[in-house]
Amino acid sequence: MEVLRYAAFKEESEFGWPGDMNPIFAVDESAASLDTGKDVEVIYDGSLGRAPRVHRPGFYSADGDIEYAFDIRSIGWFLKWALGGYAHTSSVGGFNLHECYGTNDVVLPSFTSFLGKDKIDATHFEQLFLGCTISDLELDVSKDYATVKASIVAKMDAPNPEGLRTRAEIEALLPTEHLLVFHNVTAHLGYNSISERVTNVKLDVKNDVKADAGQCIGSRFPSRLPAGARETTFTMDMYFNTMDELNLFWGSPEGALAAVNGTTETSLTLTFTSEDDEGQVDGTLDISLPRVILTKVPTPTKGKDEIKLNVEGQAFQDSVLLHDGTTSVYTDVLATLSNNQEAMVIEGS
Repeated sequence: MEVLRYAAFKEESEFGWPGDMNPIFAVDESAASLDTGKDVEVIYDGSLGRAPRVHRPGFYSADGDIEYAFDIRSIGWFLKWALGGYAHTSSVGGFNLHECYGTNDVVLPSFTSFLGKDKIDATHFEQLFLGCTISDLELDVSKDYATVKASIVAKMDAPNPEGLRTRAEIEALLPTEHLLVFHNVTAHLGYNSISERVTNVKLDVKNDVKADAGQCIGSRFPSRLPAGARETTFTMDMYFNTMDELNLFWGSPEGALAAVNGTTETSLTLTFTSEDDEGQVDGTLDISLPRVILTKVPTPTKGKDEIKLNVEGQAFQDSVLLHDGTTSVYTDVLATLSNNQEAMVIEGS
């Protein structure tokens, strides 16, 4: 049996139901802990002896992570599912424009995950996860590939009776664009480029999705997976060759004592640029946090080692104008994706 592990996905028009078993795209996952539910039996603590004797089927929900090195196409779906807001514009500068933004809606888009799993022996299957909702989306850019980790809560899981897909079927669903690497990424803090100082950056969107918030009578499975508070944060490892970040944190070049209004607000923009084999741009992604504060700017010392910053920050909501020039959204994060992909909508909707 060959090693054949994959993650494929399809957005749902109805929570917990994909319509059919045909995913719309796949990724070459590097790790997948999305798996069966845990502690799914209800144990009755009676008095007939010191040990329990009765158990019944209890509340069931699956959860876990999917990690992979992302490209300029597939990342759009995860941003849409994590943020909730979406607008599409055709033919902008030779590309299609996709704008994903954080909404104040409690219900986020749901999707079905198809995970291919195998073992060295004859055991192999495709595990379906219905009603998937992204609780946490983390983008990480360091020395190699740009990676994403999607932490997912799902309504339920089951084996696909049709079994594992073939390598050819999965390869036909993979995006054709190159995986993004560290030198495809640039960063701006306010109006200033900081790319030449940043050695690592992580962006994290937390939705605080809890399965038990959708527990209802009449079913073992959640009827919905509502989102809680959204928290968008970031960390950056940086060379310490300017006082800019400390001045923003203090709110004044003279330090916190002189900063009447406290920490100074700024903005953060991460730009991802994808190129084809000929070096031509085949897509871009701008992730903009319009209002951020730096929550931590330590300058630790150790012997004669160079001082490096490990900056932490948080985003806040602001009014942001979309590409059409008339639609204003109130959000803490706006992701603008330009690529050759058609609208990221459910077929027939």
